Amino acid sequence: NRAGINRKKPSSLHSSVANGGAEENKFATTIAPTIGVIVANGMFLSSLPAVLDARSIGSLGSLNPIPWAFIWANCVAWLHYSVIIKNKYAFFSNALGAFLGLFFVLTGMALGSP
Repeated sequence: NRAGINRKKPSSLHSSVANGGAEENKFATTIAPTIGVIVANGMFLSSLPAVLDARSIGSLGSLNPIPWAFIWANCVAWLHYSVIIKNKYAFFSNALGAFLGLFFVLTGMALGSP
C-alpha cells in the first residue's frame, strides 16, 4: 500500500452506501410498493363476497352502498394520476378497485332502486 494507508475491503454497510444504498433503495422502490399493491387489492376484494351475496338474494339488506361510489371515484382518480406520473404500482393498486367499485355501484343501483 502507498503512503502507509491500509486499504481494506469495505464492509457491507459501506458498500451499500457506496453503491447508493441499493438494498434500501430496492425496498423503497420495489418491495414496499409491491406489498402496497397486494394490500390494496385485498382491501377492494374484501367487499366482493357481500356484494355477490346481495346479488344472489336480490336485496342489499343491511349493506350500505354509499362507500362503493367513493371506492370507484377514488380509484379512478388514482388511475389518472398513475398514468400521468407513469407509476405502475399506483396503477395496479387501483385498477382492480376501479372495476370492482363500478361493479359494486351498479349492483347498488340495481338492488337499491324501486
